[in-house]
Amino acid sequence: MITKNYLYIVFLFFLAACGQKKKLDVDLKIEVREIDKPIILWYNVEHDVVTRVMLPYNVKIFNNTDDDYIIKSVDYLYREKNNSSGGIGGGKLYYKNRKNSYLGVDNFNRLSINKKDSLDYLLYSLHILKEKNVEQQKTLEVYKKQMRAQKKDSMHITKLEEFRKKHPKLTEYFLESDLIRVDYRKENSDKTRRFDTNVLTKEQKEIKLKY
Repeated sequence: MITKNYLYIVFLFFLAACGQKKKLDVDLKIEVREIDKPIILWYNVEHDVVTRVMLPYNVKIFNNTDDDYIIKSVDYLYREKNNSSGGIGGGKLYYKNRKNSYLGVDNFNRLSINKKDSLDYLLYSLHILKEKNVEQQKTLEVYKKQMRAQKKDSMHITKLEEFRKKHPKLTEYFLESDLIRVDYRKENSDKTRRFDTNVLTKEQKEIKLKY
């Protein structure tokens, strides 16, 4: 009986230790969502083709810890290696200020996120269309017709959710194997942490970086 009680106490101590460890490991909470912002199309008037499509995403970062953090970068990574856009590159990156307005930012301007605070980003990816891809151009003909009529070389169209329903095959072509990546660190640490989200499957994972 004494042995059983001793083992029971040891087991409870082990559970308490695990619980304490789990509490100490609390990190930033990062959410990536499609946002209620328009898709942007870019049109080559001379060749009558849509050349680029920009898709909007909302990246929210919540700091529920007792530490201050530095957001080093927020990037959109394409399935082609070494091709990324965030604050630099072809895409665009914005953050929401205290007045609830989105301001342009690049990854040279690292933002701080204080304890018990949050950051809100708007990230536009940039996808290049192949001019000779007849099927893709035909899919976008309804928008090209509007730009021809209005003599515009760009246009804000529907939201991503609606675009996905109308053009599922083209949307999958854009987003297949693409990631949104956030690199961050504690303010008093040099160790970078990395968070990846697959934009199609919404699968999320933290990447362990080697130093």
